[in-house]
Amino acid sequence: MGQENYRIEYEEGWAFLVISEPDYFKPDDNIGIVLENGIVDVDCDCPEAVFAAEFFLPHTEAIWGRKSRRKSHYLYKSDGCIYQRYALSKDKSATLVELRTGKYQSMAPPSVHTSGETVELHGQFGEIATYDAGIITRAVRLVATAAVVCMSYPAAGNRHDWGVALAGFFRAIPKVELHCHL
Repeated sequence: MGQENYRIEYEEGWAFLVISEPDYFKPDDNIGIVLENGIVDVDCDCPEAVFAAEFFLPHTEAIWGRKSRRKSHYLYKSDGCIYQRYALSKDKSATLVELRTGKYQSMAPPSVHTSGETVELHGQFGEIATYDAGIITRAVRLVATAAVVCMSYPAAGNRHDWGVALAGFFRAIPKVELHCHL
């Protein structure tokens, strides 16, 4: 299937659709993971969030993405998480990162994204790590914050003042032990 003739149609409310009849599926249908019963997907929707996720999200062996956004989905088990979307505006295309749970669905390998790219696992799919909801929520907020910081990095000539202001901002944040990989 080439990207030039790729077309996808979504049913209204597809993210909440649960199908139990095998005859409903066709060979080229996508797969969705229903995110309930403590299953959480951190969905990084911009390149800056994908980059930051490697440093701030807790370890899990359940990671996937597509060619242009490898490692953009991190799967966890956590009771108590609620859906959260961090974005620059209400427009869906402005989303930085989502904490998806609560009967939402996430497209999973080997589905085909609307871009025409195949969704693929990162490495060997392993154990879905379990963390406290507070750890995951804070990590997702840090990913969103880091994404905005990356997006606002100034051109040469303005970086010193920007860096001093950013350092002051981070110094004002209460120090909490993090599960990040710096």
